[in-house]
Amino acid sequence: MLPETLFTVWANVFIDGQMRAGETLLVHGGTSGIGITALAIAHAFGIRTIATVGNAEKMRVVEQYGAIAVNYKTDDFAPAVKQHGGADGILDVVGGSYVAQNLDCLNKDGRIFLIGFMGGNIAPEVNLLKIAVKRAHITGSTMRGRNSAEKAAIAQSLREHVLPLLASRRIAKPHLHRVYPWTEVAAAHAEMDKGTHTGKVLLDFTQG
Repeated sequence: MLPETLFTVWANVFIDGQMRAGETLLVHGGTSGIGITALAIAHAFGIRTIATVGNAEKMRVVEQYGAIAVNYKTDDFAPAVKQHGGADGILDVVGGSYVAQNLDCLNKDGRIFLIGFMGGNIAPEVNLLKIAVKRAHITGSTMRGRNSAEKAAIAQSLREHVLPLLASRRIAKPHLHRVYPWTEVAAAHAEMDKGTHTGKVLLDFTQG
């Protein structure tokens, strides 16, 4: 797991979002680097997970990390999540086009963690009453917006709570899609732009 990925997931979901054992976390983009990191950490901390993915192969990958898989291309994810008891927290890399559905399947006192906007930064036709009725908390952040003291506190929390679990392998290893020589950085970006990769795409600076 890469440091920035660990920082993003731990800060937004576990420090700011305060997800706890026994709760349910919905992770959009379940086979992305962020998604798999969130699923692996959540599983280690006793948090039930549901992940949205785009095909059967990706469904099998997130299931290996203990998640309930939902294929958003064949099923409306909100009803599927509600069938499994709803979500107490939602890690959202999509944004705009998913906000209404997120609110629909969010439980009371639930939290939505906005960290990406692949579906746009405008949320059309959102029923704001649902936010009030469900006492929902919607947060958003970037690592760049945090000062040095905040980043140091996150690093210390990771050192105390997460690194020992990585060392003991209670947190599963990340899923690697492909490793490119650093000289093929354009090809690596093209692979990510296709959106079909599963897990991390890495550059190897010992090659080339």
